[in-house]
Amino acid sequence: MGFGLGYTYSPMIKGGYSDPTLPNLFELKIDAAYSTREYYEGKAEIRLSNIGASILNMAWRAKYHEDPQEDFFGLGPQSERRDRTNYLLREFEGTTEAWLSPIKGFRAGGGATYLTPSVGTGRDSRYASVEKVFDPASLAGFEGGKRKFLRTDAFIEYDRRDNPSYPRAGTYLDAKFSQYSDRDLDRFNFRRYELDAQQYVPFDNGYKVLAVASNVVLTDTDGNNTVPFYFMPDLGGRQSLRGFRERRFRDRNSIFASAEYRWEAWWALDVAVFADAGKVAARRSDINLKDLERSYGIGFRFHTKKAFAFRLDIAHSREGFLPIFTAQHVF
Repeated sequence: MGFGLGYTYSPMIKGGYSDPTLPNLFELKIDAAYSTREYYEGKAEIRLSNIGASILNMAWRAKYHEDPQEDFFGLGPQSERRDRTNYLLREFEGTTEAWLSPIKGFRAGGGATYLTPSVGTGRDSRYASVEKVFDPASLAGFEGGKRKFLRTDAFIEYDRRDNPSYPRAGTYLDAKFSQYSDRDLDRFNFRRYELDAQQYVPFDNGYKVLAVASNVVLTDTDGNNTVPFYFMPDLGGRQSLRGFRERRFRDRNSIFASAEYRWEAWWALDVAVFADAGKVAARRSDINLKDLERSYGIGFRFHTKKAFAFRLDIAHSREGFLPIFTAQHVF
């Protein structure tokens, strides 16, 4: 686990006002981050909302990141903790997106993203690099240097949470379809389907909250095409199956669910007990509620009156206890 530093510049420009309902609202956001494990990321976004006082919105995003110590334990639910390895992933992403917002909380649209993933030898000296333990020929997308992909997306989103930064009531639903087109070898074309659902039920005038979330990711291919291992869904770490290491399980399909009961212990601190369950599978037919991996624990969420700040979770699974300290909210 490393520690990171980041910087965000995010002015909202429209005649000196920041009213999100204004027509032709222009936003510029720039982020940069670096961690002590030599991870770094830079990204920029330009967003134009309510174009011509209409329901049309557009965004342009660019992102580059280098992740030199990504964990890999093998594919499938039978992967072993003792086979932990690491690899380097570099990637540029350039995205154009457009969507319609006809009513509050609803978005529907699509976009196109150009991606250039590149995989190499991992830099975590504590563990072997992937190619030292696993046959590179068995890992789709590992060999061959930089790849080029065009991803096209279509999505529908419904968001009626009271505060997306740290919700205490409301519903969130999202459905997304993505088509990945291999622009080099025509060997790694695949489709990805993802469903997200979140529900927040407040009690005791909002001082207590039951929060539940679920996620399903499915992929499929035609002919001899396959899914590159770094684009496969994974479970484990800060956001899912918190009692397991980051990206502990990985395969072509995944299912995950989590529940948290949170209560306000102080105006700036919520305490939570949580339980996670999920699994990965090579076949869609195995995406069911049998043989799920599980984790549970207790967490502390620090926040202001309007926004989440950071959290500390202590999680347990069949592989032991794990502490998690992050500025990223779980859901």
